[in-house]
Amino acid sequence: MRMINFVFLCIFAMILSGCSLSDVAEIAIPEDSRDEIEVVLGAIENRNTEAILELLDETEDRAQWEDVFPSIWDYAPDSTLQNSMLLGSYLNTFTRSGYETSKTLRLQYKLEYESKNLLLILVFVKQGEEDWQINGFRLNEIIPQQSLHFNFGEMSQNQQVAIGLGIGIPIFIILTLIASFRFKKVKRRILWTLFILIGTPVWAFNWSTETWSYSGPGLIQTEAIFNFQIFKFLLLGASFLKSGISQPWVIGIALPLGALLFWYRVFRGGPTRKGETEQRVR
Repeated sequence: MRMINFVFLCIFAMILSGCSLSDVAEIAIPEDSRDEIEVVLGAIENRNTEAILELLDETEDRAQWEDVFPSIWDYAPDSTLQNSMLLGSYLNTFTRSGYETSKTLRLQYKLEYESKNLLLILVFVKQGEEDWQINGFRLNEIIPQQSLHFNFGEMSQNQQVAIGLGIGIPIFIILTLIASFRFKKVKRRILWTLFILIGTPVWAFNWSTETWSYSGPGLIQTEAIFNFQIFKFLLLGASFLKSGISQPWVIGIALPLGALLFWYRVFRGGPTRKGETEQRVR
């Protein structure tokens, strides 16, 4: 049975590997919502406010939406929409005893114009057997961000340091983990293995702005709030993240504290290699 499950998992992974981002996002879109989505996309291309207002959720203020749309159309380029690409979809279904099932569909599209690209966020809601209605509409400009690359000749000094740490620290942790199994008499080996695998504290490097920031643990101040994190770590001591199409690459770097303490213990006369005997003079 396990072998059968493994085969099906491999087949599913192979299918997904041949899919684009839009193909994967299309899976979550209900079939009965596609007509409304096409109407909204067509209305955006033709700047047809009335077509969108006809799908407006009854709980929304129609007059307020009518006042907002002129500024939205001014924000969008005058050129023809060249392409629209689905970036993501999220479907939430809420069921409560005695009430109709409610659904919320959130979509993200990349709208490609000749002069610039826009990020379109649409929110649809559905109550029971009623039709889908639009509940949220937003356009943001996609500001081009510097792409992540590994050509050291085209990097700044800060980027070279960040990439070097992002690659070097995981290699150091993996080599330390391998070496730990070459020693005997290691007490609490499981705890040591877990400790070696993680890195803490954590710093973040913004690839576009080339700035460093402290991520935790500790008291972290944002624009409006203070956030206290008791513990924060990175597996293998590094991460490469991009939270959105308009967001910059962020490289997470963590101090390989467990690996460093392990080698400190070794050099202080800790574990010995397998096959070796150690005689200590007491």
